[in-house]
Amino acid sequence: AAGRYTFKVWAQNSLGLWSKAPAEVVFEIYPPFWKTWWFNSIALFILGFALWAFIRWRIRSIKLQEIEKTELNKKMAEAQLQALRAQINEHFIFNSLNAIQSFINQNELKAANQFLANFGKLIRRTLDISFSQVITLQEEIDYLENYLLLEKIRYEGKFYYKITNEVTSIPPHHVILPSMILQPYVE
Repeated sequence: AAGRYTFKVWAQNSLGLWSKAPAEVVFEIYPPFWKTWWFNSIALFILGFALWAFIRWRIRSIKLQEIEKTELNKKMAEAQLQALRAQINEHFIFNSLNAIQSFINQNELKAANQFLANFGKLIRRTLDISFSQVITLQEEIDYLENYLLLEKIRYEGKFYYKITNEVTSIPPHHVILPSMILQPYVE
């Protein structure tokens, strides 16, 4: 075992007399290097550094994965929204043009002009918001009211609607949402 030791030796001569004081040899046995304080300190430092580096690498890896996942979800949502917008616009435009044609064929020029003016306003607004990713709730409500007015005219009073906002604590012009998110449900 490691430590400081003293070796004492008494000597006896050929006459059988013993020495009065023992001869002393002091020596020290050093511990193996892996049991020294400096080795343990270095090993602990290396282990701590390796653990810190691994945790840092793992956190960075998780953050990159989350960023990639968020970007992918965002791109998917944008693609779905663009596809939905294209589908809605085509369907609605076709029906609106048929309604205008029907008014003209029935010689209802006032109704045709009113419908055409509102239809033009809706198409202009559709083009404006199709380039925006987000709009306010108030803008969406205004857009829907114009859309529903056209549908009401097209169905000649057989169609009724009412838009209400049950969350009164937040004004609609402060709420941001993806553009034309409610229109597919209304349609």
